[in-house]
Amino acid sequence: MKNLLRKGNLGSTILIILIAVIASQSIYWLLMVPRLPNLSPDSTWPWWLAVLSPYGLASLFIGFRLKGFFEIPIAGIVAALSFDIGRLLFLWISGKPPGHDLWWTEVLTVESLIERIPFVVFIGLIFSLAIALGFVLHLISARLDSRSGSVKLPSLSDR
Repeated sequence: MKNLLRKGNLGSTILIILIAVIASQSIYWLLMVPRLPNLSPDSTWPWWLAVLSPYGLASLFIGFRLKGFFEIPIAGIVAALSFDIGRLLFLWISGKPPGHDLWWTEVLTVESLIERIPFVVFIGLIFSLAIALGFVLHLISARLDSRSGSVKLPSLSDR
């Protein structure tokens, strides 16, 4: 866990997710929204895949950079909070209308923040799973590289 906090990994996790938010929202507002009236329900899944793919790629990249399994849940929650705040910032800066699921459309109270916790935990779980996949890919690539004797494998004790 100290690697996530000390070496700038926390800041880079936030930055990577914010870049994914910008990419995803740009794809949505510039490419998908103008075509929505002409899209049939059967043809929207490729568009949603394009809109959501920056988050998947960002999560895999974050997971690939982690040093131990214990960093995955922290990175997932940081990614979820960055995702939520990033969407707010994007829409605020761009002047786009908020979606139906954005919590800041209502009056900001302690209760509204508490009601937001399950969503952030759910998104954190999804990010954690994708980050874990990236970490497993990192372990596999390190194992393949270790056959040449040039790379030390990360271990569970690396925290």
